[in-house]
Amino acid sequence: SERWINSVQLSVSAPTGSTHPADTITEVDNGAGTWTTSAAHIINYSPGGYRSPWTFSQGTHFTYPLPGRKIMRVRDDPDDILPNASTEENVHTAYGQKIWTNLGVKYSLNNVVSLETNYEWYYKGRDNYSGSRAKDYTYLGDATELYLETWNLGASVSMIDGFTNHQ
Repeated sequence: SERWINSVQLSVSAPTGSTHPADTITEVDNGAGTWTTSAAHIINYSPGGYRSPWTFSQGTHFTYPLPGRKIMRVRDDPDDILPNASTEENVHTAYGQKIWTNLGVKYSLNNVVSLETNYEWYYKGRDNYSGSRAKDYTYLGDATELYLETWNLGASVSMIDGFTNHQ
């Protein structure tokens, strides 16, 4: 018989991780400082049932970061490479949405060794910023849009089956 595993996942993520003050220009933030909602649909299919050597998988994921705010330095003119402290302000952030999908195939040679391949397509939209001053905030979102395609081919060794069966 066949075996299908179908999962729908919804989540809300709190703004954890730290964001650094605007004057620490060499520091990297450990979070975005915004709430995020996510949804995913994942399917695994084994055509021969639980012990089938074949597993086919597909997943689709979507992430929507809610609008937020962050203290940032915003340049006064395009020639201003490193804005000074007088340009700090509380900027409205609208980080780009993310969507990605993946397709995979796994073939188990035995209970220990398996071969697998997968393809992933990923897109993240441009980040948008705005503020209360008469400035150009669009440059802050430059180079934040991202598109990737990845193909992986691999082999894995797992001792879990042998360990759980005390072999």
